[in-house]
Amino acid sequence: MLLTLGLIYNRFCFCLCILNSTDKTSLSKHSAFDVLVEPVRVDFELLLSSIKTQTHSTAQLVNTITDHLFSQGGKCLRPLMLLLCARACGYQGKDHITLGTVIEYIHTATLLHDDVVDNSALRRGKPTAHTRFGNEAAILVGDFLYSRAFQLMTHTKQLRVMDCFANTTNCLAEGEAQQLLNRHNPELSQANYLKIIQSKTAKLFETAAQLGAILAEMPEAVEAGLANYGLQVGLAFQIVDDILDYQSDDKTLGKNPLQDLKEGKVTLPLLYLYEQGSVETKALIRSSILSSTPTQEQINAIKVAIRHSDAIQQAYTVAEHAVNRAIAALSVLPNSTFKEGAIALARYALSRLQ
Repeated sequence: MLLTLGLIYNRFCFCLCILNSTDKTSLSKHSAFDVLVEPVRVDFELLLSSIKTQTHSTAQLVNTITDHLFSQGGKCLRPLMLLLCARACGYQGKDHITLGTVIEYIHTATLLHDDVVDNSALRRGKPTAHTRFGNEAAILVGDFLYSRAFQLMTHTKQLRVMDCFANTTNCLAEGEAQQLLNRHNPELSQANYLKIIQSKTAKLFETAAQLGAILAEMPEAVEAGLANYGLQVGLAFQIVDDILDYQSDDKTLGKNPLQDLKEGKVTLPLLYLYEQGSVETKALIRSSILSSTPTQEQINAIKVAIRHSDAIQQAYTVAEHAVNRAIAALSVLPNSTFKEGAIALARYALSRLQ
């Protein structure tokens, strides 16, 4: 009941935020995500074109796989965050399109590599690249996207930008390594869980928002505020993903549900269930997480236990607090339709549970 009320309240706030920047006619024509894009519609269309065209290669394998990847309908949330933050800071140039492309390439490269490591079969509702083209091809194209991203970022000729991306990609790799080391670890603490998702997921959101301030040459306080905004939104997105893993099917989720549990990964809902569960529940979780191949019976039992516990509500509350911190961090910006878009993007993280 509490989760339902929280979702209704969040949806109400989300709609109020949208209404500040668009009219009812627009709302009837566009989905919730489409409305998020409205403040930077022209920029976003340029971004999508850049993402598709900048991957062209003399190696046909690269073109085939990148066509497969960028026809899958990803929302480009991280680049969208960069566009909104840059415009909210008053930026009038064009480098935000280039850097948005860089961010999406880095994100896509990590997905390619992650899917190989996790042996994932679905991504955005379609077969993953490695299942269609093989592990070697998927890894090589991931490497290509990383290298193309670094080629593009040099076009800005800004050392701060390149330094920011260098630190970010290193952090992403460390986060993935930490997650790998903590597979099959039922004793993972909430602090370590948050540290892992901060590195492997939230860092790229943080960078996207921070770059908006860097491009606009904003004061350090504004840059720090936007970086914190991006970080908090990134944390919320990952926690909501972890909740959806226990609540959605493959059509809604776009990937196989309960995949993390099958791979021995402890996410926040499971962490709460383990902390507060009965002796029998703890034993069930331990045997499942420690096993390289948990049985379907074990997986189903854990899913039922989570749905009959407060674990989902507790995880949702953590995500909700992160969104509230993100919105508060935007106080460093003057009011504008772009700021309203950034607020709406933060609320969108929670609205995905609708």
